[in-house]
Amino acid sequence: MDFEAETQKIELERRRLEVEKMRVEIADASRPLWLRPGSLASLSPLLIALAGVFAAWVTGYFDTQRTQLANDIAALETEKADLSKDVQAAQNIIDNGYLRIRMAAGEALYALGHFGGFSEEYEAALQNLFKFQERLSDDGIAAVNTVAQISADRFNVVEISRQSLSDLNTTLANIEASDWAKELTTDPILRSVGLFLAPDGSYYDVEKERFLTETEAQNALPNVFTAPSSD
Repeated sequence: MDFEAETQKIELERRRLEVEKMRVEIADASRPLWLRPGSLASLSPLLIALAGVFAAWVTGYFDTQRTQLANDIAALETEKADLSKDVQAAQNIIDNGYLRIRMAAGEALYALGHFGGFSEEYEAALQNLFKFQERLSDDGIAAVNTVAQISADRFNVVEISRQSLSDLNTTLANIEASDWAKELTTDPILRSVGLFLAPDGSYYDVEKERFLTETEAQNALPNVFTAPSSD
């Protein structure tokens, strides 16, 4: 009797274990394929390979981005250099134009100064002539008056020109020329050969639009090596 009871108990335990095993198998079968232990083990090499591919892609992507960034920076530096060249070229045009105007204005003022000195003597001569106009014929008086009127008109033109040049010099002072251009000086002798003198003793040629070498300066002014007075 005890043997049969023990046998039944063992049989029940065996069936219980079989049922439990079936439950585990059913639960495992119901899980997604990629979550099953065996599947995960089989997928490991693939996952490792994918991770390597992703790492290589990321590395290549950032290398490409770094290269592109370096190219963009180089392009910007080139544009900056080109812009600087354009700005410098524009400034050179301003400087050379400024110096040419200064040269012409200085020469004109110098010439007007000579004319002004002559006009004083000429005016005195006319006044002396007027003192004797009663001795002149009507035609002589008319001729003297005509000459006096023409001279007065010309002297007025001279005075107007002198004032215009003075106004021009004021305008020149407001031009955005470079400091080195504004520091240049000249005088009648230098103007006769189109030169300015820099504070360091070098000469600037307005026609060549550059500073002369020492030999060029000596050839341009063989007898002049002293600093001239300013404008």
